[in-house]
Amino acid sequence: MIIWDILDYGFFAQSLYEYYQCSSTDNAINLGLDAIGLFPGIPALGTLRRIDDAVDVTKKADTLQPGPFAKESIPAHRGKPTAAEQRQVNELMEKNGCHTCGTKNPGTKSGNAVADHQPAQALGEPKEFFPHCINCARRQGGQVRQEKLKRGN
Repeated sequence: MIIWDILDYGFFAQSLYEYYQCSSTDNAINLGLDAIGLFPGIPALGTLRRIDDAVDVTKKADTLQPGPFAKESIPAHRGKPTAAEQRQVNELMEKNGCHTCGTKNPGTKSGNAVADHQPAQALGEPKEFFPHCINCARRQGGQVRQEKLKRGN
């Protein structure tokens, strides 16, 4: 039984890290459920919930369009944002959070928000920069790759 309790601490630590990186409602629920798992003999329920959610990948927000938290953007262009544009994107991140998951923590080493081109550069001419956290930006990379394969690119 001790081995399972040790694993529960690991699951809790992972949930805490995920919540710190992206403080979404979903991650808060998982953190709470895994906290319950710290009691002896009770499984880390947040981990079980994540496994169930992983089966239903349609619950993940589509990053190929402005997300549910998209409130404001700035005009975009191909390539990296200028320093002034990056400051504006950072301000939007502080004010409104990641346009996909809502976190206000960009999760990058620099502390800068990721300037998300919408639509993604690989799929069309960018029109807007939205603030993105690193986790959603990484997920978008996979979704762009899948979309390019669908299109035969």
